[in-house]
Amino acid sequence: MTRNRFLILIPLLGLSLLWAEPSVYGGGYGGGSQSAQNKKMIFSLRQQVNRLQEEVEGLKSLVQSLSQQIGRLSQQKSGGEDAALSRRLGSLEARIAKLEKRPAAAAQKSMEHSKSSAVKSQTKTASKLDNTLKKAASSKLFSRGVRLVKQKKYAEAKKRFDILNARKYKPAATNFYLGEIAYRTGKYDDAIRYYQKSAELNENAAYMDRLLLHTGISLEKSGDKAQARSFFQAIVDGYPGTTSARIAKKHLK
Repeated sequence: MTRNRFLILIPLLGLSLLWAEPSVYGGGYGGGSQSAQNKKMIFSLRQQVNRLQEEVEGLKSLVQSLSQQIGRLSQQKSGGEDAALSRRLGSLEARIAKLEKRPAAAAQKSMEHSKSSAVKSQTKTASKLDNTLKKAASSKLFSRGVRLVKQKKYAEAKKRFDILNARKYKPAATNFYLGEIAYRTGKYDDAIRYYQKSAELNENAAYMDRLLLHTGISLEKSGDKAQARSFFQAIVDGYPGTTSARIAKKHLK
């Protein structure tokens, strides 16, 4: 609408300029009554032009005012969006911080769950193994137990000899190997107890020199050195020339 108003004003302004200028072909605008009429018409047109010019100025002022308002609104909108964006960013940063913590917590929880699952799995596997061992033949348990002692797999060996001990299978030999397991794992009091029972059950066993030697060392490790020396001397006297006797002599020095 404003653009159309400006298009209408342009030809009017052009006419006013033409009519305002004196004629180039005469000395004025004409003479007589015709001249008076022309003056009235010119005066009327000038008034119209002035009103139109005032209206144009008013429109210009209105346009400028509207432009300023639009600018202010744009700034306010931009500021509001920036503030909202800042708030959103702040919220996102807080959420990101929480999310960064969640993986660690999740990892910890997963680790704990994995450990728990592993423990349960190991317990279940051990339970199955124990049930299998309990059903196994005593001769197989014994031979396997001896091999495990030689392989230094003492925990696995002990499971088998504990079952055999409960069955009273070869009690002298079984207690000897339980004593060996205790001795080699530093449980000297248990070793002495197992060795003593084994010796009481069979004092002529082929492993007796070793049993006495390890009993003496266990007594020495436990702080009973006087009793230990008696065992070392018994080995030297009763089993001369053996490896056990040579070791015993070193402990007597």
